[in-house]
Amino acid sequence: MGRHTRTALPGRFRTWLAAGAVALTAAGGVPAAQAADSAPAASRPDFDADGSTDLVVGVPQDDSSTGRVTVLPGSASGPNAAARKTLTQDSPGVPGADETGDRFGAATATGDIDGDGRLDLVIGAPGEDDTSGHADRGAITVLDGASGMTEGFSFTTTSPSTPAGVGVGAAVTVGDFDDDGKGDILAVGEGDGGQGFQTIRADDGTRSTMLLSDGAIDHTAAVSADFDGDGYDDVAINFRDHLGKSYVMVEHGSPYGLQSGRLLETPGGRSLAVGDLDGDGRDDLVIGQAATAESKAHAGGQVTVVYGRARASTEIALDAATARTVHQDSPEVPGAAEAGDAMGSAVAVADFNGDGRMDVLTGLPGEDTVNGADVGMALLLSGTGTRDGLTGTGSVLLSQDTGATPGVGEPGDRFGSDVVLTDLTGTGGPDLAIGISGENDGDGSILQIDSAAGVYNLASGVYYGRTTIGTTSGARLGTVLALATSRASALV
Repeated sequence: MGRHTRTALPGRFRTWLAAGAVALTAAGGVPAAQAADSAPAASRPDFDADGSTDLVVGVPQDDSSTGRVTVLPGSASGPNAAARKTLTQDSPGVPGADETGDRFGAATATGDIDGDGRLDLVIGAPGEDDTSGHADRGAITVLDGASGMTEGFSFTTTSPSTPAGVGVGAAVTVGDFDDDGKGDILAVGEGDGGQGFQTIRADDGTRSTMLLSDGAIDHTAAVSADFDGDGYDDVAINFRDHLGKSYVMVEHGSPYGLQSGRLLETPGGRSLAVGDLDGDGRDDLVIGQAATAESKAHAGGQVTVVYGRARASTEIALDAATARTVHQDSPEVPGAAEAGDAMGSAVAVADFNGDGRMDVLTGLPGEDTVNGADVGMALLLSGTGTRDGLTGTGSVLLSQDTGATPGVGEPGDRFGSDVVLTDLTGTGGPDLAIGISGENDGDGSILQIDSAAGVYNLASGVYYGRTTIGTTSGARLGTVLALATSRASALV
């Protein structure tokens, strides 16, 4: 998922965040920057190669948590629901079989895994049982983009001491960790009641499983990026340990793949994103720290930027000493910080105001409004392009009650459960999609707003809900959106 304007090196593959541009106008539209979506075209999920980014929607709670993934092709009018492709483990060519509790679609990523020049789709199913009877060992499914996702394979962990309950697939990311031009896969297992593991599948098919935590973990997320600028993709893994504290593990790429990880001094959170926010050519890490106690965060949550740097062999490529944080009590940030707002539940990076600097979009699904509790909002924060961090100047709060946006915010909607900024219409300008996981008593929905001639027309917003996507009752659609953020696996 591309998050910065630097052109990706040939053959590099990442789990990119979407990028775009936006600034509010008095007329009810939102002018977008004329610059194109900054994600390299080879790394956005454009499976049909028509120039429009396809929206990948994971619905792990669908059909009694059997799970599904729906791909909505991009078109001139936005995601094309009529041409949607629904993927379950009962779909032709998809390995495995539908089973209650598999949670197929809990995490998704894209990358060219087989080196054929076409994007492939990687899907996590942390509740999958293995063929030897180990419950909830978890599995990763890789679907071949060139085949139209009708061919693929799956894999699970190599053998930890207790395979049952590993839950691999709670978070996934794709990167070229050894810089050989093919995508490698890292998947995280939360270890229900046991230990947290990570499994790496190299592009040659070899796998390795390593201990991540000596107790069960949750709220996992993972992103790939080149934090130190050495040409190898690195990985950041977010998790909360069994004592209720959140951490970020950083592992550096090398000619031999990922090296042993080290914990970042900055606390973890609920979501991760990357982009070059200070303009030095290296990727920086954005951490959404939605919960106060586990992240030592401000009341109501916050967003922290940790900057990438060149490093000595003994250093981490992210500089915790210069990290910058913003919350709703920061100067000029709209709104007010309140316990339970959950700012940082989802994060994405984009140049939304067209000034050439990366900005941050974050979800606040726990935000209360005059309409009730947990209506939810999304907040656009301006970047400075320096290590001074984000600024509240020009920041905008968005909700279902903003301007001419269709619909009405209701208690429990959780608007901002996930967020996307990318070109969904092929016009070169960024479009917006926001998850509303609690809409319609937990059925969930996605609000998508197009940009045309550099302007977001809020009145033209389109909802993709249970009927449009074909999900079951209570599926909480809008919890997992590809290109939005590397989602924390626990549902929020």
